[in-house]
Amino acid sequence: VEQLHRSFEETLAAGTSRDVDFTFPNGGAPQYRIAVTIRAPNGQVTQHLKKRYYTAYRTDGRPCLRLGETGWKLALSSTREEDLPAADAAWQKGSPYKFNGYAFWRHGSWTAHEESAQHWYATEIKLPAEFAGQRALLRIDAAYGPLAIFVNGERIGEHLFRGKEDRAFDISRAVRAGANAVVLRFRNPNVFGRDANNSQLYPYEKRFGKAMIGILGQVTIEAVPDIHLEDVLIDPSWRDKSLTLRMTLRNAGEAQRATVAASVIDPQGNKRLLTFDPIETEAPPGISQVTCKAPWPDPVCWSPDEPTLLRLTTQVTSGDAGDTAHERFGFAEWSPEGTRYMLNGKPVTLFVSHALDPLEFDRLKQREGMNSMRSVGTFDTMDACDEEGIAIRGIYVPGH
Repeated sequence: VEQLHRSFEETLAAGTSRDVDFTFPNGGAPQYRIAVTIRAPNGQVTQHLKKRYYTAYRTDGRPCLRLGETGWKLALSSTREEDLPAADAAWQKGSPYKFNGYAFWRHGSWTAHEESAQHWYATEIKLPAEFAGQRALLRIDAAYGPLAIFVNGERIGEHLFRGKEDRAFDISRAVRAGANAVVLRFRNPNVFGRDANNSQLYPYEKRFGKAMIGILGQVTIEAVPDIHLEDVLIDPSWRDKSLTLRMTLRNAGEAQRATVAASVIDPQGNKRLLTFDPIETEAPPGISQVTCKAPWPDPVCWSPDEPTLLRLTTQVTSGDAGDTAHERFGFAEWSPEGTRYMLNGKPVTLFVSHALDPLEFDRLKQREGMNSMRSVGTFDTMDACDEEGIAIRGIYVPGH
């Protein structure tokens, strides 16, 4: 993990503020993390903030535009008829992003406006020039509630989100040069998910009897060619001394040949540790699967003591078009052997903390010797655990 800003510590009096400027290189990493620790006068830690931030526009293999937490407006309706708000709808300031910190499911932002049947969040975007000639995917990586996507008044798609679900909507047919109107419509499942007898029609996440509605993760728009990588499952095997990739390709155009290549890069991004033989495949319209496997006699492993994270770079080419995607991972194979946990062929003892906030690494790992936790944390904190060498067991994220 590269530190981009020198750490500092200072004392602030109540009511005072401190502005800090951070500079983020464009590209090379999908995200950046800012960590803040707040201590009381006696030195006791009172709060940890460790938050992911994205540059407004970044290059991480694909051109990508993030729809941030600001710039949104909200309209509410108590009726069930409209797909989109009426022309005379009353708009107010509001963001679809809900609280995603410690014990987020308890936060009142998730059940705000419970009395309204429909929630519309609207914003305006302009795609960068790099999107020209590419398909545009609006991606939501975590949310709760029935969510429909509208772009320039056209309905793109709908999905019932129940937590950590990465789903992309192809908005190519609706976007245009210049300004584009994007509307996220949430429908209250306590209204739309019940029949005349008030019986629940489908499963949805509730807290204290109220439906959870909103964005937990990120909303981004990515530029991709017709044939692109939709997903990859990275399957390391210490016992087999190999790495297997199970890739899902999506072809939004006509059937054509494609070549898939992949390599593993070291943490510094300077050296190829493993290269897969290129695979040529026929990519029919829609979804297709490609599996490749490479021997790795001496893999660079992840462990709580040495949490080394690698980068998988995957390239899909067809004709003159190409798609490049990066994924961070740790080489770790967990397996049982009798009554022992084995990690990459070695016995490992897990000292488990039941603390719900995995950001207190100085207390958990350094002072108390914990290397594992039973967590219901957010996905930001799960990423942080990968970086700090905290194994997570018994994950429960509401909805899963």
